Amino acid sequence: MGLPAFAFNSLEFVKELEVAGVSRIQAEAQAHALSKVFEANIKELATKDNLQAVETNLRCEIADLRKDMDFKFTIVDTKFSAIEANLDAKFAAVGARFAAVDTKFAAVDTKLDKLASQMTVRLGSIVLAACTGMPFIFKLFHLL
Repeated sequence: MGLPAFAFNSLEFVKELEVAGVSRIQAEAQAHALSKVFEANIKELATKDNLQAVETNLRCEIADLRKDMDFKFTIVDTKFSAIEANLDAKFAAVGARFAAVDTKFAAVDTKLDKLASQMTVRLGSIVLAACTGMPFIFKLFHLL
């Protein structure tokens, strides 16, 4: 597709300038200069084909970027999964250690309960012996 059609009517431009009071020579010079400016600028204008080519290139680049991002996100997801598995294993190990400590505390509690029972029996025996032996001690020392 070629350049867009653009019509600059220099003759009409000259006539309008003459009506406004500009001399014909000046009006023709201005029309000629303006024609060159338009001609140069028209060559720089993008055509529909140019724009479509740019659009196609951008779409391809965007598609490539999406593929790259998908690939990189897959790598990041894999790394996060590995980190998560590692943390899960470490937390499981910590949980096992706490379970072992709980078991040891339960054993200590059991031993303390057993010692408390033994102390109660011994103290009870001492109190019984003291109660039983008190009358004898009182008689021995003539306290009663």
